[in-house]
Amino acid sequence: MSATTVTVSGPALAEAVGRVRHAVSADPELPMLAGVLVEIDPQQRVVRLVATDRYRLALATAPLVETDGPAAEVLLPAEFVREVGERAAGAGSVRLTVDDGSVTVALDGEALTAGSLDLDFPPYRRVLRDESAHTVRTARDDVLAALRGVSDLRVIEGAPVVSIAVDGRGALRVGATSGAAVTALVNQEFLLQAVDASGRRALLLELDDPLAPIVVRDADAPGNMHMVMPVRDE
Repeated sequence: MSATTVTVSGPALAEAVGRVRHAVSADPELPMLAGVLVEIDPQQRVVRLVATDRYRLALATAPLVETDGPAAEVLLPAEFVREVGERAAGAGSVRLTVDDGSVTVALDGEALTAGSLDLDFPPYRRVLRDESAHTVRTARDDVLAALRGVSDLRVIEGAPVVSIAVDGRGALRVGATSGAAVTALVNQEFLLQAVDASGRRALLLELDDPLAPIVVRDADAPGNMHMVMPVRDE
């Protein structure tokens, strides 16, 4: 297989890493989820990062500045991706080369190399959706404040859980949700992390039904998204 080499903005790559790193699994029984899937997509001219721990999924992209070679993917150790993200933040550009199951990252005159984990990342595209029954455009900071200010938190299976809803006027409601068009229970910490890592200003928050994943998208770049599984009521 021929090598693939691409160049991407350092800050853009660092931002993509920051959007997904919280969703990496820490479960030793699921080693295939302990890494970050890195996909190089020359057709769409992006590098795509994906992480999931089964309870949430994070996907982020950074545009390619230059590309040479076919589409490629590697499943990289989370710690390696974290280090690349930290170093890329201060770099003007980063060159990624995927060749024979390994990746070399060149930045600031230094090269970092890691082998792809010999594990099968789950087919995440099966759970993605293009449309939702209820989509609310809202300010990121407003959602963060509402989630942090909830006083009627429940605890289910040891985790703080908050109810979120879309009311009859199409507005997002957090906490008290009586009379809403659709309501879901969600792990407060997981949703906080998803919202915090999404966008800088406006978000699109999607609800379908109480048992469907909650989707949070960057309104300015909808391809950057997070999915959080709802919590079943006891």
